[in-house]
Amino acid sequence: MDNERSFPVKFALGVWHFINGSRKVFLNLLFLLFIYLIYIALVRPPDTFRLKSDTTLVIRPYGNVVEQYTTTPLDRALLEATGQEQSETRLRDMLEAIHRAVGDSDITQLVIDPSYMRGIGLAALKDIGHAVDAFRSTGRAVIAVADNVGQHQYYLASL
Repeated sequence: MDNERSFPVKFALGVWHFINGSRKVFLNLLFLLFIYLIYIALVRPPDTFRLKSDTTLVIRPYGNVVEQYTTTPLDRALLEATGQEQSETRLRDMLEAIHRAVGDSDITQLVIDPSYMRGIGLAALKDIGHAVDAFRSTGRAVIAVADNVGQHQYYLASL
């Protein structure tokens, strides 16, 4: 008996070893990428963003002002990636921005631009009004800028 393998068997084993080796290399690279991402997330210090003095906070809601988004995060990411106009602005985000500005001395004024806002409820307008009053009570300026406004936009601009 001859222990020598035929050419088709050698070729098939060679292809199999190539596929198996490629799989190992790919999985090892994937594992190293995973380890690197964990390293970045845990060890690397976060980049801090510092505002310059005399910074203006601009509140410019797009679409409807809502308590909670009605779309999925994927839908919002796709809208942002394709450069399309946002259909909703979350009230909580606007209020948090204004409340943070109250405690930040680098923000010297607040500009409200309701030009791109389509709809908002009266309770949300009152909540924004309270936040703007808190900002105004620090002695800093609140400015409203608008082009063509309806009743809700005018009310927001008048806060």
